[in-house]
Amino acid sequence: MKMKKAMTNEYQVTFEEIKKLAEQGDVDAKRNVGYMYFHGEGIEQNYNEAYNWFKKAADQDDPGSEYALGLMYQYGEGVELNHKEAYNWFKKAAEHGDSCSQLSLSWMIINGIGVQKNEEEAFSWFKKAAEHEGIGPNLSCT
Repeated sequence: MKMKKAMTNEYQVTFEEIKKLAEQGDVDAKRNVGYMYFHGEGIEQNYNEAYNWFKKAADQDDPGSEYALGLMYQYGEGVELNHKEAYNWFKKAAEHGDSCSQLSLSWMIINGIGVQKNEEEAFSWFKKAAEHEGIGPNLSCT
């Protein structure tokens, strides 16, 4: 119990420091605040706040936040499940070079989820994703 409280206090300090940077416009901090709200790290879990911070960072073309928004829509976590919206966010992030989004996008396109099925386009995104480090041998994000 003591350790958990110490960890919580440590996260709280970190959350406050990161949130201050985010409020000053730092895009990486905005994404991190979004993740902290999403996972309840250092702050009570709040999907609405997570979405708002991811959106603020995505408005600055942050691929990590665009990917996070895609995941929220893909799984209906904190937002209504919407495959077309997930596709749109994954595509933005994929165009910004995010390999996990490229992989997610290829999966959606090959299966026709949120978009018309197109094997050629899916293969093109899949190939781009495979060229990145961070895509494991089982073709998943690591």
